[in-house]
Amino acid sequence: MQAVRVSTQSIGQPAVEGLTVCDGELYGISISFSEHKSRLIKINKETGVGTPVAPAGSFNVVLMGLAYDPVAQKFYGAGVPWGGGGPDPVNESNLYEIDRNTGVTTKIGDLGTPHHSLAWHPTLGLIGGLHRLNKINTTTGAATPVDASAEFAHDGNPKNGIYGLASEVGDIAPPAGVPVKITKVANAPDPLNVAITFTSEPGQPYEVQVSTNLDFFGRLFDAVGAAASTETTVEANTAGLLFRYYRIAHKN
Repeated sequence: MQAVRVSTQSIGQPAVEGLTVCDGELYGISISFSEHKSRLIKINKETGVGTPVAPAGSFNVVLMGLAYDPVAQKFYGAGVPWGGGGPDPVNESNLYEIDRNTGVTTKIGDLGTPHHSLAWHPTLGLIGGLHRLNKINTTTGAATPVDASAEFAHDGNPKNGIYGLASEVGDIAPPAGVPVKITKVANAPDPLNVAITFTSEPGQPYEVQVSTNLDFFGRLFDAVGAAASTETTVEANTAGLLFRYYRIAHKN
């Protein structure tokens, strides 16, 4: 896999960490380690230039992880201990909610262990970690291992681990243990149509659902599982639609 450089311009903000996407816009956290201040920034995907969401959005905390929950429509950040420089050392590992309009943070609670990465998963909810993958309670901030026996590979230094984490939004949990998920969404031969491919069981009834904001899903059409364990259907008239989210559900 080869990365493509977006622009020769600098982001223009110090120490950018924790990228995430909200409503098609790219966001990150810019950190001034000497001041113990972090700012929510919006990054132009065409030029790569970052702009603070609001000048008043700085705070005395160092955030390394950032995630956006499209269901609750909230940003979350993970604070990490940082004792160097500035008048007040930041010796805590708390979960914060970040206001998407002002950048102001609200402390939720203690994660219990440093998290340098966060992501949102459609089944597990907020996840994050440094040495292992954790599921995070967004009410209390408490983090619990998804699998306590599984640890990320790292160089043995306890300060090092996973600094970036991402999740596939199309990864929908199968009901009753039966595997069903969308495997591909692409333009059909007619560019105004969308072809949706998903795993299925032969002859089983399914409902294809659609949402414009991941807050509410409505029925789009019914489908029947194919003998080849996949079913491809087409949604017509998608011209002018900026965002569409799809999911598959078993019909009772």
